[in-house]
Amino acid sequence: MRILLASQVDISHRSGAAIHQAAIARELASLGHTVRVLGRGRLDGLTPEPVLETLGLGSPQLARWARRLPEVPPGHLLESKLAAEVLREVRRFSPDVAYVRLSPSSSLVPAALVAAGVPYAVELNGLILEHMRLAGRGALKLAVASSSLSWVVGHAGAAVAPSTAIAEHLSQQLGAARVVLIENGADVGPRAHTPRAEARAILGLPAEAKLVTMVGTLVPSLRLDLLLEAMRALPEATLVVVGDGAQRPRLEAELAHASAHGQATRLVVLGARPHEEAVLAARAADVCVNPHDSDLSLKGLEYAALGRRQVCFEVPGLERLRALYTARQAVWTVGPREASALAAALREALAAEAAQGPLPEPEVLAVRRELTWSRTAERVAEVLASLARA
Repeated sequence: MRILLASQVDISHRSGAAIHQAAIARELASLGHTVRVLGRGRLDGLTPEPVLETLGLGSPQLARWARRLPEVPPGHLLESKLAAEVLREVRRFSPDVAYVRLSPSSSLVPAALVAAGVPYAVELNGLILEHMRLAGRGALKLAVASSSLSWVVGHAGAAVAPSTAIAEHLSQQLGAARVVLIENGADVGPRAHTPRAEARAILGLPAEAKLVTMVGTLVPSLRLDLLLEAMRALPEATLVVVGDGAQRPRLEAELAHASAHGQATRLVVLGARPHEEAVLAARAADVCVNPHDSDLSLKGLEYAALGRRQVCFEVPGLERLRALYTARQAVWTVGPREASALAAALREALAAEAAQGPLPEPEVLAVRRELTWSRTAERVAEVLASLARA
């Protein structure tokens, strides 16, 4: 098949979303499909200029084409530029099918595909409307986004969700007629083998402390309020946070409070880091924590692939995570949204790590094999093939 992938994700960044998209594209190409990716970014090694990138990923060779595009942030302006490029690329590339990653401002790219007669599937990796509500978006913006996204989903041949919670969001709130559950893989890269002591030294983290690490965008659905309160009940542990976002001021306020009262700081805020350093931060941890309140997110799978015990809330999708390590406990779940319950789970996980040592490397390697992106791409290819044949 000739597959066109379009997304507002900055494909040059080593973010989870960019790595996800690149992994899907490369794995689809390895299956023998010809794939082109349209997105915002810079092409390393070809030009320092901001470009709109078109990747020809025909197996076995990788060819690249680039056209210059003024740097614009995600949103409606970028969407309009992507839509114009999609129409041009449809004429040049003649795709059989398209794969679109959904964002709150997605509408023009799917409309361009409909106008060009190209069937498409949409992929949703978060609870968009719920996240907008938590971010304080007004009723008018929510209504516009809901109407726009419902149109996009309604005209899609299929809507792809990585979890049951997102599948329900697609069907119940966005009106998707055909929802396909395709679980994500986990791309951990070469740093996944870095020993704990070495990872701490590279990042400048305390060598002997008990570290609890959280990696991810600081979206409103993260229960940082409960996590910070839980950490106050664990004076023996230090919280390391990798990521940036809407809740960054909460972390800065916590640091300022400790400084103003002459208290020892047991919070390390590393901010947004490249994916390789985020992997190092998880490898540096004794235990990882995933305080998402609405869905499991990809981080739970990444922690598992990195061989780290973890604590998370009871959310849909836990069955897959729990099943990855069967010989020993690697996941502690918290039912009540209470700081005391979260602190108790973290304490138990830290105690298990101290008593038993790291998860055995053979089991970790088996989990990584289970979470490869090739399985995800095979399912995506099946969905796209069904649209191309229709």
